[in-house]
Amino acid sequence: WPSFIENLYANTAPIIIHRARNLARAAEVSGEAVRYYERRGLLERPERRGYEYREYSDADVVRLRFIRRAKALGFTLAEIRDLLHATDTGCPDGVLVAARAKLAQLKARAFAREPA
Repeated sequence: WPSFIENLYANTAPIIIHRARNLARAAEVSGEAVRYYERRGLLERPERRGYEYREYSDADVVRLRFIRRAKALGFTLAEIRDLLHATDTGCPDGVLVAARAKLAQLKARAFAREPA
């Protein structure tokens, strides 16, 4: 987690992806997922720039991958929103606290399901 969080918004040369479909492919999510996360406020909806396509950056790819991985780990969208807010505001400690709390919750749930 820590290295992934630290690299979430690393300063790299931006590569613009002109279509949501290409963004979705790069992040390994569906085009509908991109639009859904935009509607839910997890991904900023970029403005159209003089032509019909929206432009997305590498940071958007990283953000979508983070959302996908967090969902796979069992985080709810509300929890993911909190994690993203913590990273956006430069508070990685908040991300680690939330991740550890979720891990403890998942372990407790798994322990409760084990036969005695």
